Formats: sequence, C-alpha cells, structure tokens
Amino acid sequence: MGYDLHITRAEAWYDSESAPITREEWEAFAHGRLPVGGWATLHDGTRRPIFACTAAGVEVSLDWHAGEITIAGATLEAAQGLRWIADALDARLVGDDGEAY
Repeated sequence: MGYDLHITRAEAWYDSESAPITREEWEAFAHGRLPVGGWATLHDGTRRPIFACTAAGVEVSLDWHAGEITIAGATLEAAQGLRWIADALDARLVGDDGEAY
C-alpha cells in the first residue's frame, strides 16, 4: 500500500510556504535527474511536470505544490531510497504525521 511523503524545509510539511522550495528550484533540480511521468494542468491552463522515480522497486510520482514536493505511492521501504532528493534540496523527508525518514 502506498503512502504520501513530503519533501519540505518547513517545520511541518503543511506549512511549506513559510520556507518554500520554489517551483523553479524544484524543476531545475529534477530535470535531467528524474523522468517526467506526467503533467498537471493548472486552473489557468498552464502545465507543470510531475516527475517519476523508482526506489526499492516502487515507482512513485513527485509533484511540487505550495513550496513542497509530495511523493505519492511510496512504501516505507522506498522512503530510504528517496532521501537523496531531500538531502540535495537541503530539506527533510517526512510522512503525513511528521515522522522523519
């Protein structure tokens, strides 16, 4: 069963806009390191990429929104294999309840 993780610089992931990872920073980092797995169409008609990554045999999607990156579909085993992304962005990898990975 998948679980959502969050890459954030804020104390709590739901406050990520207080210490944001900007969309420009995220996309500059992700392009060339992670494949684009899909696109999100915003209400104004613009699109943003949703990146993909495989960790511990599990493919997850990484979507930037409001200063944080949400990782959908992760397992606990995959969490350790995703930590490099948070480390590279000088951020933390946390679960929905704030638990650190």
